[in-house]
Amino acid sequence: MNPRNTLLIATVTLTLLLVIGAGVMYTLFFAPKKTVSSPSDYFSSLLPFSNSKESSATLSSDQDTQNDIMKTSGTIPLRTLSGVIEVRDFTKDIDVATTSEGDAFLIAFPKEFEFSDTDLQYEISYVPDEQRIYLSIFKEPIGDIRRRASDDLMQRLRVSLHELCTFDTLVVAPRWVNQYYADKNLGFPGCPGAVKFQGDLTF
Repeated sequence: MNPRNTLLIATVTLTLLLVIGAGVMYTLFFAPKKTVSSPSDYFSSLLPFSNSKESSATLSSDQDTQNDIMKTSGTIPLRTLSGVIEVRDFTKDIDVATTSEGDAFLIAFPKEFEFSDTDLQYEISYVPDEQRIYLSIFKEPIGDIRRRASDDLMQRLRVSLHELCTFDTLVVAPRWVNQYYADKNLGFPGCPGAVKFQGDLTF
């Protein structure tokens, strides 16, 4: 091969290598950085908390949701004569039992009745599917037991007697307790339409 041609090829190759190397160096260290603008950041669409403004709005919204949960947690729905209201969730009380089917919550007084059925005075039942409370009186005198059970229920639900009167509740005494009052909804003491016993307050 002609030495002149070899020298020319070597010179061109070296020049090309120098130009390419200079271009790479310029691009890496000296060229101005280009920013690509897009209508929405990819990460902000995946992670809503990555954008500071969106983050504060989302956190605020989440906080409001938590506050709403706090307001409604610890309550159960209960039927009234005119609709449904939220009352304190007494089903979480330590002395509340559930039926074997798990479809109702029970309060028995006194709790020690399990050792002797003859000592059982009343039982309060809440049926979630019906959103309704039932009060069964198992001992005489019915009037005294009903007042005691009503006081117990008002304390557990954190309601007044006036509010108690609005509940769509069935208050009964079995026939073996009292034949005269059996098969009647006795109502709560002092409430309109309730059976009146001596010692009941009225308003």
